[in-house]
Amino acid sequence: MKTLLVSGNWTVVPFLKALSESYALVVLYDANMPAIQAQGVQNAVPLASFAQPGMADYAWDVAAHIVNGLDVDEMFGRLPVPPDNYLLGWAIRQWAQHVLWIEQLKQVLLQRGEIAGLVVHEDVTQYMKVAVQWCKAHGIQSMQVAHGNYGCETQAIGNGIHEVLNTDYVAAGNWRQGAFFEHICGDASRVRVTGFPQWDLWAKLVPDQEMARGLLHMPMDRPVIGYLTSWAEGARKDALTEQFAATFKALCDVVKKRNYGLVVKVHPAAEQNNMLPKSWYVEQAKQEGIHCTITHEYNDAVLQAIDLAFSCWPTCMMS
Repeated sequence: MKTLLVSGNWTVVPFLKALSESYALVVLYDANMPAIQAQGVQNAVPLASFAQPGMADYAWDVAAHIVNGLDVDEMFGRLPVPPDNYLLGWAIRQWAQHVLWIEQLKQVLLQRGEIAGLVVHEDVTQYMKVAVQWCKAHGIQSMQVAHGNYGCETQAIGNGIHEVLNTDYVAAGNWRQGAFFEHICGDASRVRVTGFPQWDLWAKLVPDQEMARGLLHMPMDRPVIGYLTSWAEGARKDALTEQFAATFKALCDVVKKRNYGLVVKVHPAAEQNNMLPKSWYVEQAKQEGIHCTITHEYNDAVLQAIDLAFSCWPTCMMS
């Protein structure tokens, strides 16, 4: 049985059982192994299981050598906005993890003899990009299964991290996203519109607005608006924070004027992703004198509870 590399993110988990019938799976992110096993996948092992004695020390040595050979001040000085979290130790740690992944991937190839391909949920963050580029260097094809609705607004091209297609192929969630990827890569043969497999289970969901509103402590007798937060909040340290605050204030004014209900859906990892945290929305709602529900959970309940979804910039609710 050939080996298939998979990222292990929740996006790809729903269809891993089907893939496991034809491939032995090696999972890059081992944190989701319990969820993968819960799907009945038996022949999946974490990439970390291919680590060899001394490999971690070797990775640290290589990373230190790489970083010490860089003019880091000049390199980071070329960035439009120098990173706030840059420290030499942090850079070495990141490089070490990259080197460690590469060494473990080498072991997969050495021990298994052949790798059929790579399936990832994105191809732009550092670890996924390392895996994709390593596969390219070894003639292994890769595919991205889109983890969210990014790229659905082609008029916004020029502002997004997903505007380079690093994988060989991409499974787009809808025709708008498919058109976006065709536009940026210039090759329609690399794009397939499949829908979002990770949301298939919602197709069986029987909407129950009363239950959902009860769970979220929302009013039953009037319309409810859902405010869905955005990845663009990651730039909150510049003028965008004022834009989001002004947008949220305008929405609160409408809610108060028309006596609507309001639920704010915040990304569960907002703080880790440098987005506006739940506490920011709590404070804003307090300043506006508005009572609303603010949650980073219950995606399905939020969708059932609301009559209108509102977002400032592309929403990350589904992420």
